[in-house]
Amino acid sequence: MHEKKWISVIFISTGGLIICLDLFLPYSAVKDPYSWTQAENIAFYAISRIAYACACAGLLLAVFLGNFNIGKIFFLNNYFRVIGKLTFGAALIYPIVIMLFYGRT
Repeated sequence: MHEKKWISVIFISTGGLIICLDLFLPYSAVKDPYSWTQAENIAFYAISRIAYACACAGLLLAVFLGNFNIGKIFFLNNYFRVIGKLTFGAALIYPIVIMLFYGRT
């Protein structure tokens, strides 16, 4: 699978398209909150989270297969590694902070 570049091209193009649609499709609903019906809102928010996660997974799969050099350069950057370590540390600490500040009754 890693030798077939067309698979990564499909992952990159569909992932980018789904992310762009997920970001810009609700523009009319944000501009006028009552333009969408309740069923349209429910359908969009139910599908958009899963679609966005699958699109990000497709982009990451293309990076891990080695066919998306821009993503590889981005992930190998030293600044991105520092931000990743800080974010991981914050993810480990935040339950303790929430328990200390909001857990008191």
